[in-house]
Amino acid sequence: MKKFTFPLESALDWRRRQMETEQARLEALERRRSAMASMLAGIEQSWVAAAEAVTKAKVIEAAELEHLSHYRIAADTKKRRVEGDLRVLAGKLEEQKSRLVEATRQFRLIEKLKEQRREEWQRQVDAQLEQEAGELYLAQWINQE
Repeated sequence: MKKFTFPLESALDWRRRQMETEQARLEALERRRSAMASMLAGIEQSWVAAAEAVTKAKVIEAAELEHLSHYRIAADTKKRRVEGDLRVLAGKLEEQKSRLVEATRQFRLIEKLKEQRREEWQRQVDAQLEQEAGELYLAQWINQE
C-alpha cells in the first residue's frame, strides 16, 4: 500500500507561513496600539499630577500658572498627535485583520482539500483491503474443499 502524499504540501506549508506572518504583523500592530494608548494615559496623568502639584501649593505664583498653562498646551498638542496616530493605526489594524482573514481563508482552503484527498485515499485503501481480504477468504475456502 502506498503512503498518503499530498501534491500541494509545499503550497500548504507556504500558506501556513503566510498566515503566521500576517498574525505576527497583526500582533505587532496591536502591541503598538497598546503602547500608544499607554502613552496617551501617561500624558493625561502627568498633566493631572502637575496641576495638582500647583493647586496644592499654599502660594501660587503667576509664573507657575504660566508654566502650567504652557505645559497643558504642550500636553494637549502631544495628546492630539498621539490620537491622530492612533486613528491611522486603527486603519492599519483593520487592513491587517483583512489580510489575516484572507491568508487564513487560503490556508484553510488547501487544508480542506488535503483532508478531502486523505479521506478519498483512505476509502481506496479500505476498499483495497476489503478486496484482498475477500480474495484471501475465497482462496482459503477453495483450498479447504
